[in-house]
Amino acid sequence: MPPAEYYLTAKLMYLGQSVASKATFYRRLARFHAKAISEFGVGGFNGSH
Repeated sequence: MPPAEYYLTAKLMYLGQSVASKATFYRRLARFHAKAISEFGVGGFNGSH
């Protein structure tokens, strides 16, 4: 993920996001990593997904 996305998310969280918003962010981040792993992970690129 581009550093800019981490920066923007961290900035939003710093500016007073609620606990629920932080939880949503972490779920979204986990989903992003899962997607990246499924596409570029152990089996290489998965074009059928």
